[in-house]
Amino acid sequence: LRSTSCWKKLAGTGLTWGLYDFIYYGTAFNLPELFSRVLGSSNSDDTTHDLFTDAWHNALIASMGLPGVILAIRMMEPMGGPSNLQLWGFVAIGMACLGMIWCVSTLEEEEAVVDAN
Repeated sequence: LRSTSCWKKLAGTGLTWGLYDFIYYGTAFNLPELFSRVLGSSNSDDTTHDLFTDAWHNALIASMGLPGVILAIRMMEPMGGPSNLQLWGFVAIGMACLGMIWCVSTLEEEEAVVDAN
């Protein structure tokens, strides 16, 4: 730990891990709002229906990660190992989040225009 190269690696790992957690938990915390906007909200007072709907939504979101995992396993060697795969994966996650921010802000602007009329 006395070497500066260790501290640089530790700081880089900590910062990227922190950014990833910020994105992941920020998204996970807002899943109910995302579900209601994307998949529609249920107006039912039936608790069983709400539980089933929430379970179905969570299974849908979890299954969306499977193609990425399969692709990552297959691309590990061609991309030059896990470091390059992690780097490009982090860039792809960042671009996806920016795209999602752009889509949500565009939809909110369109809703504001429709509501104003």
